[in-house]
Amino acid sequence: MGERDCDADDPAGDTRQTVERRTAQPTKTCEPFGAASVHCPGQTPVIASSLRFAAARPNLPSRGACDVREFPVTFGVDPAYVRKQGVAGLRAPAPGIGLLIGLLAALWSASGYVKAFGRAMNILHDIREGRGFIKFNLQMYLLTALILILGAVALVIFVLSGPIAEAVGSAIGLGSVALMVWSIAKWFVLAFIVVFVLALLYYATPNVQQPKFRWISLGAFIAIVVIVIASAGFFFYVANFGNYNKTYGVLGGVIVLLLWTYIVNVILLFGAEIDSELERGRELQAGLPAEEDLQLPSRDTKASDKKERKSQEDIERARNLRKTAGQSQE
Repeated sequence: MGERDCDADDPAGDTRQTVERRTAQPTKTCEPFGAASVHCPGQTPVIASSLRFAAARPNLPSRGACDVREFPVTFGVDPAYVRKQGVAGLRAPAPGIGLLIGLLAALWSASGYVKAFGRAMNILHDIREGRGFIKFNLQMYLLTALILILGAVALVIFVLSGPIAEAVGSAIGLGSVALMVWSIAKWFVLAFIVVFVLALLYYATPNVQQPKFRWISLGAFIAIVVIVIASAGFFFYVANFGNYNKTYGVLGGVIVLLLWTYIVNVILLFGAEIDSELERGRELQAGLPAEEDLQLPSRDTKASDKKERKSQEDIERARNLRKTAGQSQE
């Protein structure tokens, strides 16, 4: 077989044998690949992988293994660049504007839930939203960013367990005693994060001037307990009786997650309703007229006052239009 036997046609049935022979002896069967492998050792795995790809595709043209020289061009990779840089040069670009856009999109999406939760809390407290557009959105975005950071920390803590915790502990020089302490203490840290996030939602989202920041209230405690019980029951149902994968296919996991999120959110609002009714009872016992509306002060009334003035002006113009039989609104 000559030095340029690559240009010869190989039968389709002998493609795999031809590829294996040329992969094992590149300098004898294909001189350009042999020279490249001597001057650029990093190219040899790329060539071998391409040849195996060709062997696994019997419907490729009958020109055989030498067509792999066209693969880098077909896949958008310059062969000269591969020969010069090697496999190490084929690396993904550093994260930049794409990472920033992804983080901003996540912040915007999560802030939608926080805003909706705040509107529901205003209804439970019988109060109108009085914060201005800029002030309201700024507060909600800052609160969302803090909750996302706490969620990321909780996720890292949850992942650092078992073999991963042992690997990290051995890398930083922690002994078995420290790992045992961490395996117990991490649950307390996770519980603290959950309580803190729930306290932030109850305190910062409604337009209510709370007397003080409460780490945990009776409603929050009941909500946490009910969430644990409901989550255990829900996932037991999904694991044993649900057919979400058969019904929704690959979207089954997403449907389960959304349904679980809905259940958790309803329970959180149930806990907030308990706190609201307890506050109503305290105000009634103190002699305040809280039969219909709670008497808690608002954080801000600028926006609500502006809407009220606008509504009164519209009502007055409509009244004048009625009195003048449609002649004037003034």
